[in-house]
Amino acid sequence: GKLRKFAGGLRSSVASFVKWGAAATAAIGTLSTLALGRFTAASADQARQTLATAEAFGVGVVELQKFQAAAEQAGIGGEKAADILKDVAEKIGDAFLNDAGEAKEVIAGLGLDLKKLVDLRPDQQIEAIGGALSNLPRAGQIQILEALANDASLLLPLLENNSERLKEFSKLAEERGAILSEDELVNLAAADLAFENLILRVKGFALELTADLAPAW
Repeated sequence: GKLRKFAGGLRSSVASFVKWGAAATAAIGTLSTLALGRFTAASADQARQTLATAEAFGVGVVELQKFQAAAEQAGIGGEKAADILKDVAEKIGDAFLNDAGEAKEVIAGLGLDLKKLVDLRPDQQIEAIGGALSNLPRAGQIQILEALANDASLLLPLLENNSERLKEFSKLAEERGAILSEDELVNLAAADLAFENLILRVKGFALELTADLAPAW
């Protein structure tokens, strides 16, 4: 009788433990979904920033990503690279519209045509300026780039030899699939909305399921 009772209790405990283990496994899977949701949300936020920055600066999303990817190879963060593009474009625009500002003297000194320069994308403007710097001493190159944007001189390694490394790193990023199209960015920017409701549902489900089926010993 005692042996049979013990065996029955053991079977019940094992069954409870198995159920709890299944619940725990489900919870782990659910938490993985939550982690994926957080990853998607972060990626979606980055996609939105890229789209907004590209629109604000008048540069294509592909060109912006290529420039940022190349800048990161030179130790410049993507956000900082975007700031440099913005500052350079703003100063060139100011020189063209108001016939004044730091960029006016810089551009004139480099022998560049301001009217042609202002029609270029920000990344193309920087390439054109980089090409005109080639005959100047290093100190002069640094001074000119810093006059156009803070920390713009960090781009010098990318701008040497007709922007050879800038083009090389941009191409490499594209070949490795690190550059997303505008459609892909738009889809990614909206992806976290689909996860939001799922996360709200499964966040409570994981804990509730584990607690309900946990062994009571």
